[in-house]
Amino acid sequence: MPARYGQSSAATCPFCGMQAYTKNKQDVPCCAKHKELVVPDLKCICGGWLDQRESKFGVFYACMKCGPVSFSKMMLVNGDAIHAVAMKAMTAGKEMIKPAAQAPPAGGTVQDRVRAKMARGEPLTPDELDFL
Repeated sequence: MPARYGQSSAATCPFCGMQAYTKNKQDVPCCAKHKELVVPDLKCICGGWLDQRESKFGVFYACMKCGPVSFSKMMLVNGDAIHAVAMKAMTAGKEMIKPAAQAPPAGGTVQDRVRAKMARGEPLTPDELDFL
């Protein structure tokens, strides 16, 4: 497989497999959707615990018995536990959303809708800025 510009050190999100462009609290590369999730304790193939390390080539893990362990090998062993955390967060997020909170009120003037949008922190379009 030939090397392509910009893809040599593309990190992937351990929760969904998409390209990782941010880090969570544990400094694990992940996508923006999963920035708040925490990776559970990771085990090695030998049964020991893994410590996360970072090099100029990306994230890798270190085992006291085996030595350096690649991200892909870590995902083979711990993939189910990591995906369980992602699924648990996804189902908890669906339960927290209330149907009334999903849709903004249909009535009211344009100015009221713009103020409500600003209160929620949503970006305004240039047309909506004219109504302020």
